[in-house]
Amino acid sequence: MKSAKTDGEAFQYQVSNKLGGMPIALAAGKEGHLFALLHTKVIAVIETERLTVSRTFEVKEFEPTALSYSTATNELWVGDKTGSLYILNAEDFSQK
Repeated sequence: MKSAKTDGEAFQYQVSNKLGGMPIALAAGKEGHLFALLHTKVIAVIETERLTVSRTFEVKEFEPTALSYSTATNELWVGDKTGSLYILNAEDFSQK
C-alpha cells in the first residue's frame, strides 16, 4: 500500500506481510530488492515491486546495528555494537 502525505512529497509504503520486527537499517540491493535489518537480529529481503518479504536470515554470531550493500561485489556489510564489521554474501548470507 502506498499513501501520500499532505505535503505531496513524502510517501509511506507498507510491506504486504509483516516484517517480524522494527527496521533499524535499510540498504537497497540489486534487481528490485531491499535489505532490512530488524531489531530482532533478522535481515529481511524485500521485493520492492510487490513489497513482500522473499526471505529472512537470523544473525546469531553477533548483534547487528548497521547495514550496507555493495553492488560491485554483491555483499552485505554489517556493523555490530562492538564496532566490528562483517561481510556477508548477499545470496546466502555466508560470511566472507
